[in-house]
Amino acid sequence: MRFLLGLVLAFALSPAWAAPLTAEQEARCAAQPIESYRNACRAAYASEALRLPDRAEEATSSRSGMMAILKPRGAGPFPAIVLMHTCGPIDADQMRYWTRAAVERGYVAFVLDSFTQRGAQQGTCDWRGDDMRFAVYPTRTRDAYDALRHLASLPFVDRNRVFALGFSQGGRIAYTLAGARYAQMFGAGLRFRAVASVYGRCRNPVTQRWWPQNDSATPLLSLLGGKDADGDASECVPLFEKMKTAGLPVEWHVYPNAAHCWDYAQYVPGRQVPLWGVAGNTVRYEYDPRVADDSRERVFAFFAR
Repeated sequence: MRFLLGLVLAFALSPAWAAPLTAEQEARCAAQPIESYRNACRAAYASEALRLPDRAEEATSSRSGMMAILKPRGAGPFPAIVLMHTCGPIDADQMRYWTRAAVERGYVAFVLDSFTQRGAQQGTCDWRGDDMRFAVYPTRTRDAYDALRHLASLPFVDRNRVFALGFSQGGRIAYTLAGARYAQMFGAGLRFRAVASVYGRCRNPVTQRWWPQNDSATPLLSLLGGKDADGDASECVPLFEKMKTAGLPVEWHVYPNAAHCWDYAQYVPGRQVPLWGVAGNTVRYEYDPRVADDSRERVFAFFAR
């Protein structure tokens, strides 16, 4: 029951962390014709905005577990990628892998940390109703759009080529970023060029709400593991097929033998990790360097179009 309450609160205001909205924010939320989106919008704006880095580092890999903007050498303007972590704290090895790949390919890499400044240094994977300090999903969606606007203000960034890439919980956020409603709530006229979700679950197991949006307008790539009980391909693919038939810009690829967190070098050997809401209440985490490298190439090929 506490878990159910926690997920419900992710889409509604809670007095423990609610803050007044500005008139502009309230107007954006009130303009949404669907109540659940109005509530998500208000919940996101009720959380204090993140303090974003005011300068970039010229490096190929991020500092351990920290929010940072990294850029290639030179004045640019460069395309940019917002990297969105899992439900846990930022994993330094995983983020070094992706930031190095981005910077070496000429992208600015923004490692976005939605948790530390909000007192969730250990992540939100195990949060229940009593633990809720902010509405995780709508707030992280707002964070990504705040990061987009911040990058667009920097002289070394090409504001027309900013992308988003999310992992697990961050992959669910990537699904929402593709939706037109969320862009209206938080984008202030800016949109991501494209977004990619890596092992992101498609449906909330309690509310049965889908994270991929039926008004998706931004090109979306989803990469999934055939042996992943969390980012369940058998659940996602039929939805993606319907979206594509409806003319929405979605693509996907399934790695038949891949489990969850295939780019986390720490999961050697693979092991079962407790997770409520999947069969057996555990999910297999297993590093697969070949899948990690192939997913890297697919993501950057998708962004380069």
